[in-house]
Amino acid sequence: MSNSKVSRVALALLLLFVVYPVAAETPPSLTPEQVGNQMVFSDPTYPYTISFAPSLHFNANPELVQAVQDYSKSELNMEVASNVALRFFLSIHPMGTPNNPNLNCAVEKLPAQASNITTEQYLEMSRQNLVKMLKADIKGPSVPVQVNGKTFYRVDYQMTEPRSGTKLDVETYIYLDEANGLGYNFAVGGAAGTSEQQLEPLRKAFKTVKIN
Repeated sequence: MSNSKVSRVALALLLLFVVYPVAAETPPSLTPEQVGNQMVFSDPTYPYTISFAPSLHFNANPELVQAVQDYSKSELNMEVASNVALRFFLSIHPMGTPNNPNLNCAVEKLPAQASNITTEQYLEMSRQNLVKMLKADIKGPSVPVQVNGKTFYRVDYQMTEPRSGTKLDVETYIYLDEANGLGYNFAVGGAAGTSEQQLEPLRKAFKTVKIN
């Protein structure tokens, strides 16, 4: 595999909240369920779950996938690979709100020729693509983060959204399921200067992720 497209997609997802003008409804098959005082999303395609506060705004509408693809191609000159699946958006404010802090997820099914790739190689390719494709300013080394028994690697960076010129601060969490050939990317972020108080509910939600 010559590059890691999942890192590109996470950025396109984040940028979507700057440019996507309208809200879209999540289809019933992708709607989270309320369990106690939390909402729980169990992905019907990939083996993971995430829980979050009911006050957050969840969206997994397939229309957003096409919006991301169109935006990535026109503004970032990037093609979203067919083996990358955009799964959901979780935001502080309703969809369509400008500069909306959010958590988003993409899952990449590695091609057969990349079946032997290691976590270290996958992470390095992801970092290289952030710089090459998005001109991201990466802030320091990747940091291991334990989440429910899995080791994710956090990569912090800043980039400029090309259409509006908005600077975006992102922390992306990367996990490679080597046994099943699946790369997970959960990205938390918003416009530069977004308060820690606004980001905290999104970080809290990420820490509930369980990959089976």
